Amino acid sequence: MISDNASNKILVVDDDRDVLEMVSSLLIYWGHNVIACNNAQKAAEECRKGSICLIVSDVRMP
Repeated sequence: MISDNASNKILVVDDDRDVLEMVSSLLIYWGHNVIACNNAQKAAEECRKGSICLIVSDVRMP
């Protein structure tokens, strides 16, 4: 099944701003719809809104 990358939301979560920007920029370049969050609280808020297809997250954050 082929899907449109732009219709799929990817949530990127990392407290390191450089990593967050690098990963987000790369995914946007590849045509994905990206939501970037620099902390777990903001990420949880985005998840509650729904329609997130994939989460890319740092596993060790304050």
